[in-house]
Amino acid sequence: MSFDDFEDEQPRSVLPADLDALLSRRFPNDGKEHYASDQALEVLARVLPHIEDTADVIGTVFPYDGPHSRDTVIDAARAMAAIGRYLNNATQPGKATLEWGSTIGSIIGSVKTVLFQFDQLLDQLAEGSLRLAEDPTLYSDQTPYPKGMPHEQWMAARHDDGVRTAMTLADQLRQIRTALVTWDSQGFFPIGGIPTQLEKPHSLAIQLGHDTPLEDD
Repeated sequence: MSFDDFEDEQPRSVLPADLDALLSRRFPNDGKEHYASDQALEVLARVLPHIEDTADVIGTVFPYDGPHSRDTVIDAARAMAAIGRYLNNATQPGKATLEWGSTIGSIIGSVKTVLFQFDQLLDQLAEGSLRLAEDPTLYSDQTPYPKGMPHEQWMAARHDDGVRTAMTLADQLRQIRTALVTWDSQGFFPIGGIPTQLEKPHSLAIQLGHDTPLEDD
């Protein structure tokens, strides 16, 4: 079955054979981790709108409890970017996807949730960057190699540059995290930041309803 032929009237409870093929490629039964191609991510992005519960699909492709690896987290981030691209395209004027206030409210609510999740992600990326700074194999590819410098001295210099770069990276990620979400003094409740600012437009959007013509008996 080709996705070019996939119609909206397809029963939403049916998983297209293409998705089964994607899942078998993503998690084959050979005990090894596999990296999904751009084509596989494109298939996933095109399948999602036709599935009843997209959370189940995401949970199948990216199980919450793993397996987790470098490849799977890169894969998940790439899939997130693909979904963002889909939303940006699907909500353009003329697409007739934002004809209901409840649709806008639902999207805002989900975006708000994602931004709160980014708070934790940014913190963990910063922690990961600090751990990199403790890795003796770390180096920066920006360290110059002056003519006549002993190789061992250059190796040490590029490691030191790598450590400084990783620490700067962690600091910048934490600054962005602070700008994204501001928590109370105990770190329990958000009191500022973009997700908090979205609460008011979210509450306005979910108030909107639509009168529809009554059908004749």
